[in-house]
Amino acid sequence: MYAFGCPAGHRSVHQLGNPKFEILFDIGLLAFADGYTREAVATFAAAVEEFFRLFVTTVFAKRQMGDDPALPKLDPFWKLANRAEPQLGAFAAAYMFEKGHAPEFPDQKSTEFRNNVIHRGRIPKSAEVVEYAEKILGFVVPLYTEFWGSTPMLLATAYQSRKERRGLTDQPTAVYFYGSSIHNLITRSGTPTFQQALQFATTQSFLQPAAT
Repeated sequence: MYAFGCPAGHRSVHQLGNPKFEILFDIGLLAFADGYTREAVATFAAAVEEFFRLFVTTVFAKRQMGDDPALPKLDPFWKLANRAEPQLGAFAAAYMFEKGHAPEFPDQKSTEFRNNVIHRGRIPKSAEVVEYAEKILGFVVPLYTEFWGSTPMLLATAYQSRKERRGLTDQPTAVYFYGSSIHNLITRSGTPTFQQALQFATTQSFLQPAAT
């Protein structure tokens, strides 16, 4: 959230309405564009984990386990699954329940690559980052497209936004959505590519500093 004040003393609080994983993926793209390959991988991995949480909550909402105002009833579940491994397990189970087969991502190679970068200090080559991000996009974008704009996903997004605001005294006076690279990809036809996402993030993302 971003708080603004004017000379007359008026105050407003603006919140980004995009799911957090969209914003994280754009941050990862900008890190890659600036040459920070390790930071890009870590942020892409965080984006994937945020997407897993959103997907699981969406499936819960779809099965009427999270109908508003009953969304807070999910809190005890997420307290149990508050680390990467339990969240991945929850995602795999929800995906299996929804699709009837195990998810194809993350595969063993991607998991090992992520762990080597994040936990063992490996500095990846640019081509390795692109390959990792391509796998993420190839899995996440089609799955996200299936649920984007649906009532269950809107409920899941609202639930996550409320969790982000918990404990804050300021409440948003306006909510804005911006065209992220992920959102741009779901409106395109064909296979999503890393270069398409990177071009959008480096030329049209609101995260880019304003020209002076």
